Amino acid sequence: MSNYLGFEPTAEAEYYFVSYNNEDAGRVSVLVGAMNRAGIPLWYDYGIAAGEEWRVMINLRIARSQALFLFLTKGVFLKEHSYVQREYNIAREAGRRIIVLLMEEITRNDVPDSKLDWWVEIKEKQCIPVYTLGSSEERIRAVQRELGTGSLPADAAEEKKPAAPAETAPDSGKEEESYLFVSAPYKDWDQVGPILEGMRERGIRVWYNEPGAHDPGKEGREAARIRNCDGVVAFLSFNFLQSANCRDELAYARNLDKDVLCIMLEPLRWSAVEHLVPEGTRNINWYYYRRQEEQFYSELAETDLVRRNMG
Repeated sequence: MSNYLGFEPTAEAEYYFVSYNNEDAGRVSVLVGAMNRAGIPLWYDYGIAAGEEWRVMINLRIARSQALFLFLTKGVFLKEHSYVQREYNIAREAGRRIIVLLMEEITRNDVPDSKLDWWVEIKEKQCIPVYTLGSSEERIRAVQRELGTGSLPADAAEEKKPAAPAETAPDSGKEEESYLFVSAPYKDWDQVGPILEGMRERGIRVWYNEPGAHDPGKEGREAARIRNCDGVVAFLSFNFLQSANCRDELAYARNLDKDVLCIMLEPLRWSAVEHLVPEGTRNINWYYYRRQEEQFYSELAETDLVRRNMG
């Protein structure tokens, strides 16, 4: 759970997401408090317990934000598994604008080799060196100029450098055909892979992450793919139920009111699954058709969700 920064997260529909290192809460709270008083609506994850609900909420909140404020310190780079970097990746892949607030001077020597690529990428963003600005008022004016808000003189507004266009996830184009997002544990890929090949051979449009590839932006890319998909195909098994990643994907899809089609790889009690999927979700038992593949694909093609994503 995040630290309390001196004010409640905004309830407004339009807001900016606050990403910071918990260890830096003291100095971050001073600046975000001033931003909040200046009328900049801010949301941060105070009051949400760690776990599945937190992961789903973070994905949703970043995806719906106007931009992500990244409060950058040396300490952010010292964590091997940084939540700040995770939030950054989600925002980047979701096409959200990222505004970096430099809380202190950071040089190459402050950044471990494992984080160097990320540091180089961050420096190309809109960075505000707030540590060089003497007063709270100066810092707020710098933030407002970046946002294009506040009471700026006319000449300053004209000379303001246009903000760089937000990075758009490669999967968010409106011209792309509809597709089905595949949620499956990598441990079952020896079964799932051939089924997906059979689906594609029959003209069913599916998207999935290949197992084994190192992808630092995976979480954000998958979130964007779920948002833009027509529905989700979930390959259910004991491995699926034990995978936090797979459960998160289904929870996110359910929050977005996506249709879900379940393919059972092995016998499971439906009571172990029904809380993960929308009511009335169709289920096809692959293990029943294992030796009758054509019947399996025929039943698959009869579902509304698959029919909409064929051809």
